[in-house]
Amino acid sequence: MALTPVEIRHMTPGTGLFGYKRAAMDRLLDEIAASFEDVWRERADLADKIEQLETDLVRYRELEALLAALDRALLGLGHIGRVLGAFAIEQLAYLAAHP
Repeated sequence: MALTPVEIRHMTPGTGLFGYKRAAMDRLLDEIAASFEDVWRERADLADKIEQLETDLVRYRELEALLAALDRALLGLGHIGRVLGAFAIEQLAYLAAHP
């Protein structure tokens, strides 16, 4: 059971003749320790997730740059194809005119 800081602050272990009852304090400390362990574990899990997300982000940025370069290359190839097509048409027209 996870305890919130507010719950911990409002807990009052039973008191006896010479102060707090040992069993009640032991239970309270066990609950606080368990709650702290849960929070610590969740924090570690979230830190691992952040690290993985940062790694993924770097990878996706690299892929984005690669795709941008590929896009530029394909645009260049399209232009070259149009130029070569126009040249081929000119050559065919020349060959047809000069058999």
